Amino acid sequence: MWVLTGGNQIRPAKEVYFASEFRPPQNWEVYRRYVSGLDFLSAGYIRACKTDEDFKAIREFLKRFGVKDGPDNGVEEFAMNFACERLRVLFRNIQQVERRNHGYDLEAEDQMGQAVHVEVKGLSSDADIELTGNEAKAADTHRDSFYLCVVAGIPNLPMIRLVQNPASIGKNDKLTICQTDWKAGLPVVQKAVEGQTEPANAV
Repeated sequence: MWVLTGGNQIRPAKEVYFASEFRPPQNWEVYRRYVSGLDFLSAGYIRACKTDEDFKAIREFLKRFGVKDGPDNGVEEFAMNFACERLRVLFRNIQQVERRNHGYDLEAEDQMGQAVHVEVKGLSSDADIELTGNEAKAADTHRDSFYLCVVAGIPNLPMIRLVQNPASIGKNDKLTICQTDWKAGLPVVQKAVEGQTEPANAV
């Protein structure tokens, strides 16, 4: 099935996502800049919708033809891009190194010029975080210069919590960081960017 996008393009349904007007439970349009290549359905499909049930029904109908709730691997890509942007208030010279298999995703420097290592984890709903294999080894090796960066609330209300030296609080062989512990981490507040608007409760 081919569908019309908000940009008046015709695309295969399987390549298109629900725009904000469809009231999707996970709204990928508001923060679309953190995930590349997203196209959203035209609001023309919901002109007759009045109630929440109407919107739910049209979403379910269109999903049968391939329209997706969210992008594959969207949480991971969102988390990485969001973290790289927001961590600039704390760190400098941020470099993505996730493909080098060091056990962390980012290398950077703190304000004193000391090297830091950051493992980024994305969550669409609250859950415990596990560092496994090289991640747990890197956390144990770098200790105070290692940070777990949890980007939670993807995609609707993204927020960041930083946990320094997660090896000191992790549990079990896989180094599980309970959600109560990562939620107690340092919140990263974004400086205002001219011309950029976001929901007031976004962090």
